[in-house]
Amino acid sequence: MIKLMKRVLCFLIFGSFTMNTYSQTIDWVLLYENVTSGFEDIDINASSMFMAGTIRPNGQPWAGHSVSGYGYQDGVLCKADTAGNINWVRVAGSVSGEKARFVRYHNNMLYLAGNVINWSGNSIMRIGSSQWSIPPFPSVTNGYVVQMDTSGNVNWIHFVPSDVQSSEIDAAGNAYASCSDSYRTYLYKFSSSGAQLFEKYISEKRYPCLLSTDPSGNIFLGINFSDSIVFFGNLYTGFGSSDILLSRLDVNGNPLSAVVIGGAGLDALSYIKHTANNNILITGVWVDTVQCNNVTISGTGNRHFIAALDPNLSFVMWNDREFRIPSHYITNTPNGNSILSDNGRYYISLNFEDTLIAGVDTLIGKRFGGYYGNGCVASFDAALNLLWYRTLAESSNPGYNTGHASVWIRPVGNRIYLSGQMMEQCIIDGISYNPSNNYHAFTALLTDTFQMSVGISEIRDGSADDWIVYPNPARDVFTVKLGHSYLSSTIQLADQTGRTLFFQKAELNLSHINMKNYPDGIYFMRINERTKKIVLMR
Repeated sequence: MIKLMKRVLCFLIFGSFTMNTYSQTIDWVLLYENVTSGFEDIDINASSMFMAGTIRPNGQPWAGHSVSGYGYQDGVLCKADTAGNINWVRVAGSVSGEKARFVRYHNNMLYLAGNVINWSGNSIMRIGSSQWSIPPFPSVTNGYVVQMDTSGNVNWIHFVPSDVQSSEIDAAGNAYASCSDSYRTYLYKFSSSGAQLFEKYISEKRYPCLLSTDPSGNIFLGINFSDSIVFFGNLYTGFGSSDILLSRLDVNGNPLSAVVIGGAGLDALSYIKHTANNNILITGVWVDTVQCNNVTISGTGNRHFIAALDPNLSFVMWNDREFRIPSHYITNTPNGNSILSDNGRYYISLNFEDTLIAGVDTLIGKRFGGYYGNGCVASFDAALNLLWYRTLAESSNPGYNTGHASVWIRPVGNRIYLSGQMMEQCIIDGISYNPSNNYHAFTALLTDTFQMSVGISEIRDGSADDWIVYPNPARDVFTVKLGHSYLSSTIQLADQTGRTLFFQKAELNLSHINMKNYPDGIYFMRINERTKKIVLMR
């Protein structure tokens, strides 16, 4: 029996007397109030969470700690237990708008990277009681990479010419950072003891550059570029106005291979990550038909993609069927991160502006022209088939505003730790957070649940608010049983393009959807417009 309750999204896989259900639940949410703040990254070990972001100290206690700053806005690093209770806080800043953007835990050490402002050319960077003179660079916005112990004491710091766009740690504890100023794009590598191992000029222009590493120290770069790019002295030409360059470098930062992914539209990468199965996982948006080497991926519209490539940068698998973006928001590529968990599933976060279309769902962040968005979390199986998705925040007034909450994730098995920022009141699983509509950091725990039932032949009577779906493989039919409060409801079935295939007003408590006339694929079903959908896979 499958019993679909409010705010639990279930996925039914149609097969021979077998039905799998996938769902998720929010275990807890902690909001850190009093002080304007927000998290942009999270990492974990067996007993602790580490969050990096921004804070604007105002003399008030924050998360149970006294905090003081150095300018208008500072970077912040926190250590918390796995229930979100913060143990200590470190503020990193100088004279103006600093950020801490990346945090990594490795071998009992923490690595923090972000940006710092050097207005006068000789400003001071401070973290706790430690301080350093910032070297003069052509740009006033510079970056930093810091190694600390797990008590927040700094071991070493390096400054780079511009704000850090991406940062990673390899298995040996070497730290990497990419950045770009007005003159060129750079790649840096620092040893675990703090020595600078190399500085590479990737290109003589400024490009957004994302990076990841494998355990051996090979480096994978993803760059968004327009028209053409000179990469390590070699010219690469794109397919349209915006394309993606993926490359592989050796441990010394020397290029080994590179490919261009794109088409005639605005194609953009949002995240890159080497995974435990030795693939390169990328996410982003591509438009219409795209190409990479001899692979052509056909499609229409602005599709969010998740794709895996092997170390030689050849496509292994991809999924661009699940999420779409309205054309007028295509320049706002959803950001977020994507990770292969040790339970074999892929998890992604999608922080989108205004609107994201998921199947027949239109997920709305702020309907009336606001720039706010919302955070969406999704799970995929080992073959990149979508299992479930959910927005973190729900609307208090459906069809109007949804509280903005950006989300970054770090999964451990089926436990997905979240961090981010709420920018207004958010309702999560019926509970209201941040009613003051201020900018506050938060953490949360989401659990991915899995259950299998075999040999389904009957269901029990549900309550008035239940509705139950079960398959009959022998007849190729899905049966929907409704509690009496759902009588006179509408039952709809749609394909992945949103086209309605089946529409029926339920006059009896049993309805049947005959699937014989439909090809194998994924279909979306709703009970009433405002009821959460289920996904039927035939």
